Amino acid sequence: ITQPGAIDADGTSSIAAGANAITLDAANDFTGAVSLSNTGANDVSITDSNALDLGTVDVGQNLTITTGGTLSDSATVSVPGLATIVATGQTVILGDSTTANFGSLDFAGAAVTITEDSAMEIAASEATGALSLTASGAITQTGAIDADGTSSFSAGANTITLTQANDFTGAVSLSNTGANDVSITDSNALILGTVGVGQNLTVTTTGGALTDSANIAVEGLATIVATGQSVTLGDAVGETTNFGSLDFAGAAVTITEDSSMSIAASEATGSLTLVSSADITQTGEILAQ
Repeated sequence: ITQPGAIDADGTSSIAAGANAITLDAANDFTGAVSLSNTGANDVSITDSNALDLGTVDVGQNLTITTGGTLSDSATVSVPGLATIVATGQTVILGDSTTANFGSLDFAGAAVTITEDSAMEIAASEATGALSLTASGAITQTGAIDADGTSSFSAGANTITLTQANDFTGAVSLSNTGANDVSITDSNALILGTVGVGQNLTVTTTGGALTDSANIAVEGLATIVATGQSVTLGDAVGETTNFGSLDFAGAAVTITEDSSMSIAASEATGSLTLVSSADITQTGEILAQ
């Protein structure tokens, strides 16, 4: 199914092509929910010059969506391949009250909220507003995320692995449970928001300071790789900061913990300040220059 001109549909729309591609890239205006269906290794591409509400979507391979307004959904969305969302400057809300599954995601929007009922794989993506990603499986990435607002990642009883050259400008909240690790990398400064990690946390900042703005709870080992950068955690009044154990590398390092503190092999090339409300012990050598 292709088009030489735009479609103006005031009600719901249903577009099915069997084992064939669907390409609707004109300046369409779909007012009602749009359902899309095809099978096999065939892609679907749809453009709406205004807001777009996805109805039931069952795509054989890849899905590309371009909108000039809010992108939302009102029924089940299933994309086995890559879902590319081009909603620059617009709100994206998918899977919040429906079932959504994507092979992988590549999004560009303002405030972006996506909930997936399976593992989530993120390609190079951008959110100029708040970013909230929730998955019922592991969250991984194949490309960097550029998020200008706050970011929130929640994976339930699964791992979170975000180790590309990301740039998170706002505070980043992280949540998972069980014996599952979380890893996050920021190529600039990183502000940790609310963090609740089931097992180990690895934080890498390569181009700026590591700070926090909310409560942090890490059941296992927190590994902080901030070589040449300052680290300030747990200093604010009213924050609760707890680690199972700590392994840090940074310049000036200041960490305040609301429980006993256990330090693995660690290094500070600047000043080092460690404050604990209970015992301070170590399992590895501390190198403070």
